[in-house]
Amino acid sequence: MDIASKYLKLLVLSPEKTILDNEPVLSIVACGEEGSFGVLPKHQPLLAPLKAGVLEYRDLSGEKRTVILPSKAILSTDGDEVVILCQ
Repeated sequence: MDIASKYLKLLVLSPEKTILDNEPVLSIVACGEEGSFGVLPKHQPLLAPLKAGVLEYRDLSGEKRTVILPSKAILSTDGDEVVILCQ
């Protein structure tokens, strides 16, 4: 298994700015409208609405990081990249 298949690229955009720009991450925990869920590398394609609030992820060293989503958002993943678009 190559190293690229062990992490996701995380892109978080708001209308005002780029919050994260293709940050390599091991995992993501997001607050969906129906509860929290996780995304790992090679996840099945997914499109999900998110609540405003905290997005958690683990960086390549395994350290837990957080980002505040300023508004409702949409998460899209193809298993290699996660894109979050805030309103």
